Amino acid sequence: MDKKDYLNKTENNRRTFLKTVGIGITAAGLGGTPTIAQQTDEEDEQPVGWTTHRANPERTGTIDATGPTPYPTTDWTLDPDGTLFGVEPIVTDGTVYLATTTNNTPSKYDGYVGAFDAQTGEQQWIQSEIPAPTTPTIADEMVYITTKRVRGTNSSRSGLYALDAESGDIAWKQTQQDQWTVPLIAEETVYVANENGAHAFDPATGDNVWRKSGVGGIAHGYEGQVSYADGTLIYADGTALNARDGAMEWQTPSDQPMLGNSTADNERVYFLQGEYIQGNDHRISVEARSIETGRIDWTHTNSDNFWDGRLAVANGHVFLFEDFNGTSAVIALSAETGAEAWRQELHGDFVSNPTVANEMIYLGGRHEPESPFDAGRAFIAALELETGEENWKYLLDSSDLETSPENPPAAGTPVVVGDQLFTATYPAGSTLDYEYVYYSNVFSLGSCDTRPDADDCFLTDEQPNESELSQPEACIDSIAQQDLSELPAGETVWLNGYCSTGRELQYEWDTDDDGQYDAMGPTVVVPTPTCGAIPISLRVTDFQGNTDRTTVTLSTV
Repeated sequence: MDKKDYLNKTENNRRTFLKTVGIGITAAGLGGTPTIAQQTDEEDEQPVGWTTHRANPERTGTIDATGPTPYPTTDWTLDPDGTLFGVEPIVTDGTVYLATTTNNTPSKYDGYVGAFDAQTGEQQWIQSEIPAPTTPTIADEMVYITTKRVRGTNSSRSGLYALDAESGDIAWKQTQQDQWTVPLIAEETVYVANENGAHAFDPATGDNVWRKSGVGGIAHGYEGQVSYADGTLIYADGTALNARDGAMEWQTPSDQPMLGNSTADNERVYFLQGEYIQGNDHRISVEARSIETGRIDWTHTNSDNFWDGRLAVANGHVFLFEDFNGTSAVIALSAETGAEAWRQELHGDFVSNPTVANEMIYLGGRHEPESPFDAGRAFIAALELETGEENWKYLLDSSDLETSPENPPAAGTPVVVGDQLFTATYPAGSTLDYEYVYYSNVFSLGSCDTRPDADDCFLTDEQPNESELSQPEACIDSIAQQDLSELPAGETVWLNGYCSTGRELQYEWDTDDDGQYDAMGPTVVVPTPTCGAIPISLRVTDFQGNTDRTTVTLSTV
């Protein structure tokens, strides 16, 4: 069964697209914060929108857009039947492109790239031949995408792909290497790096324009990204190449540690370096170097910082996040000197990269549960660009979507285009890979003229009335997402009730169809029948004593 058919299945149809609060979608705003890309002399005509990882070739995380103004509301949500963990939605020309991993077991990676209508979330096409895709890049009616490293496998499908943006058909591909950086489009060329070095490809044919061996970051074991500014390509290992012909412009000394992911403007390139490469897990450094010569202009070291994200650059400042022992803060540094312009402490569990649009910094995170009435919810926060003070914090409503009862969802990096905001959620903190695949969702937020009053829109100190809480709903699924009607005889199958909804649930299983509950907990291991079929029942009970029951039937092949 291909991915398109899988998405359109009606069985257990609670995991599907959900159109929630309806509101009109307006065209992209003209006001807001200029992007670094708009300040360059580059003459390429780029698509309007969030077209690549961190919005633009400079990787600034900054876009000329209004965002949800003055307040947000949920337009639509969807369950992608996979995870966008570490991947940004790409939005341009009224289409959202989602790169989704659907299987991330140690021995197998699967996924798809899908195009969806930005106003409704309706599917336009699915390309399911791409395992574990990274964030796409859009240019000239083409979608360029690479795959994550498939550990423990030798996948012939891993590599660099070019898709037709209208149909999703594969135009060309390069699959000689497993691991590639996210593509970058500039000067009518596709730039990537793999384990052999840096590459430039013709965007129409996939022909190699030039190649520089032994540079690019991945060649040294680091999953870096390529950034671009003013005709120069910057790689994670501290190499700067001429974008036109791949000639070396400058390179940091080989005895220095890996510099890390970079963000660029016309003056400098800003490397965000985690010194875990040298064995120190709690030290983040920002190193600013001249874009022309590679000399160090300034450094900023942030001790005891657990954050491992990406910088944002806007309005002459570099923005980073600080996270240590439950204390969170946004920091603004002068792009010219590295001096700290301001620091704003935050409340909540923030996990995303910062996004800048319309004089706002947008961040995603999770509101931790504080009472039996609060299960913990993902949120998007909007902070004032000049001070970091919180303007609003919007709670994402996942009540009609499947979420992990043990690890509430957190919102990833916000992607802003026009007056819309897109983000993906995932069960942050889970140690089970399958939970990231099973419990991820996508949200589209639009604009609302008045501040919502409902408790499920903005954070509030008030607790909901017990009588207003929804009833529990039992649900059973297999951990390996097996077809329960075609199981091998005499083996075992793991079942779980994580897809059940309700507050503070207790799980009881009847595994032998005798009317007695013989197992407790959210998961259970049961043998498959040697022949025929056997029903397995789950009863869930919430903290108020409300119950619900469901049954699945295990059948052998």
